Amino acid sequence: GADWVQERQGALHPSKPPREVAQDFLANPHPELPELETVVTTPVFTAWGQLVTAAGYDQPSRLWYAPAPGFSLGPLPDTPTDSEVEAALRILTEDLLVDFEFAAESDQAHALAALLLPFVRRLIDGPTPIHLLEAPTPGSGKSLLADLIAIVTLGRSSEATTVTRNEDESRKKLTAILSRGHPVVVIDNVQGGLESAQLAAAITAERWSDRILGKTQMVEFPNRALWLVTGNNPKLSMEIARRCVRIRLEPQEERPWERTRFKHNPIRGWAREHRTELVRALLTLVQSWLAAGRPAGAKTLGAFETWAATLGGILHHVGVRDFLADTAEF
Repeated sequence: GADWVQERQGALHPSKPPREVAQDFLANPHPELPELETVVTTPVFTAWGQLVTAAGYDQPSRLWYAPAPGFSLGPLPDTPTDSEVEAALRILTEDLLVDFEFAAESDQAHALAALLLPFVRRLIDGPTPIHLLEAPTPGSGKSLLADLIAIVTLGRSSEATTVTRNEDESRKKLTAILSRGHPVVVIDNVQGGLESAQLAAAITAERWSDRILGKTQMVEFPNRALWLVTGNNPKLSMEIARRCVRIRLEPQEERPWERTRFKHNPIRGWAREHRTELVRALLTLVQSWLAAGRPAGAKTLGAFETWAATLGGILHHVGVRDFLADTAEF
């Protein structure tokens, strides 16, 4: 490392490096310079099943763990008991997700899969699908559910974006999104249909490459995000549809946005207040599965086989049913 200083009035003061030096470092990085893939605000499992809990840079996984203020996980049991697994499932299903009116058990299973994915993404060798949050009417809770997933994962709401029908613009936007290394990407309130060939390509790409705007230089970024798309009965191209798992909400009320009775209201505030418990619950489910020898799920999804084996295995191990049960219907 180097400390940059500048002499002013006969004394040395801390200073930024000259712009030319910074540009040289970026253009010609030292081969031994540690690579940074992303910054995470919650403990995550590495590709070899180790939980990263120490704040700072973790060189083997190339990530920087920066816990949010006040977040303290505490020790996690190597082999959680049945009662610990049951308690973890209860806080997730009977508190966090209890007021969402899922159309079927498979929809709740896929919501749990979306919550789990950011914590186990490095255990999955290959791409992961879009989690499509859909409903028949506005006000059903799609955007709220996407927001809660982001709050648990990031400690804050995720910035939502849109995808246009202009493929060139979509490509540029996807490059900008992936360049930031965000663990959660939300494409909110899809109007009409979703037919982007660029999005379809990005979802199944383990690494996304593109040309820097205004230059001939190519850049490449890993695709490790959880992709969430929300919409009211969206029409999907076949290329997009086969890259999706469905989380459908079907409220029983004629005007779901007028509903007032909830277990935790407002749920966003409750999730922020209890985030440590929610994260601990998700990590407990994963740790139980790891201790059992990582049993693979029985059902699969084309192009996302490792994702299906991993998430399906975790959910089946902890007693969650109907993962990928609606694939043919969807």
